[in-house]
Amino acid sequence: EIDIAALPQNVEGVYTGVIARNTLLNSNLGGRVDLTVVNTGALSGSVTLGTLKYSLTGVMDISQTAAPEATVTIKRTGTLGPLALKFTLDTAMNRFVTASLSDGINTAQIQGWRLIWKATGLVPNLAPSAAKLYTFALKPPAIPSALPRGDGYGSFTPAKDGKLTVAGKTGDGESFTCGTFLGPQAQVLLFGSLLSKGSLLGQLDVDFATDIVSGAVYWMRPPNSASRAYPLGYGPLDLTAVGGRFTLPTGTALVLGLTVGVDKAQLLFDAGGLNSASIDPDVFEFDILAKNAAKLPTALTPGNPGSVKITTLSPTTGLFSGTFVLEDAELRTGTAFAGKKLKRTGNFAGILTQVGGSPVGAGHFLLPELPRDANTGVTPPIPATTPSNSQILSGSVLMQKKP
Repeated sequence: EIDIAALPQNVEGVYTGVIARNTLLNSNLGGRVDLTVVNTGALSGSVTLGTLKYSLTGVMDISQTAAPEATVTIKRTGTLGPLALKFTLDTAMNRFVTASLSDGINTAQIQGWRLIWKATGLVPNLAPSAAKLYTFALKPPAIPSALPRGDGYGSFTPAKDGKLTVAGKTGDGESFTCGTFLGPQAQVLLFGSLLSKGSLLGQLDVDFATDIVSGAVYWMRPPNSASRAYPLGYGPLDLTAVGGRFTLPTGTALVLGLTVGVDKAQLLFDAGGLNSASIDPDVFEFDILAKNAAKLPTALTPGNPGSVKITTLSPTTGLFSGTFVLEDAELRTGTAFAGKKLKRTGNFAGILTQVGGSPVGAGHFLLPELPRDANTGVTPPIPATTPSNSQILSGSVLMQKKP
């Protein structure tokens, strides 16, 4: 007589995990694994490696004396050999205790967890934290200074069942999205392929006691000679995620915790090629009026020398955006440029969040460099640039309450 035992508690369910970067397995872009284990012990899902996605099926290995585990062979297309996905479950903590993906030579580690939240019922349920909007900035390292200096940003709102979509922009303006769910310790997977063929990879963490968001994210962008923004590429760059719950202002309340007619706001810009500009576009004082309408000083006055405009300031999503204009003397030589000036428009975007417990707006601006003459005295020679093909640089924008 054969006794068929039920699966141990906390084996059946939905799992996700972050696959570490590996040069040969995923072109250093990282990836994710998504699994579903049913009550028979069968499992199915997929692994995403950079821009490639492979489906998988298998079965759990259940022992009376060892932790539940599985080894799954994943077929790949073309001449690529199979991959082996191996993982062992920590059923008490609802996570992978160990997990890896290998081609037999190269191995990438995986950090992952199980979905425990349910839309209905008593426990576990995210009802107290559901419908909260969390926003965050992705801050680059201080060095090297030649890389993008602007902040990326994003947001997400967990549903009662823990499911959410992270969406935002990188520090050079690329959009990203990631559909996932909140882990048992309030972890959030972040993996997003970018149009530049780069990626964001990492983990956000939510502290429900303080409503603070933190985390470590890695940003990779391969070289692309056709791109105006950082054609040499970069990364992986270590980004620091900082943020928290965004509380929608109600009634007469204003963003940034301002009081109408009492407090002022300011916009501060840094890096991104501004050191070569003839003016600083900072606005050290402006008003945010009723209904969160921004009122800046008149353009080309001492209070607004860069003709800054705020085109979006949303008290609902926390998103803000705008432009500034610089006018500088031509760097190109020749009679066609002698004594002339050139206007450049910087475009900025960001999100209202929390940094160090204080409400701020964090983001980036994108600004084309001044065009230059060719430089044939270096190897390789540097070609001349024009207003339509000069490199675009990223700098930071900070919106805050005036001290």
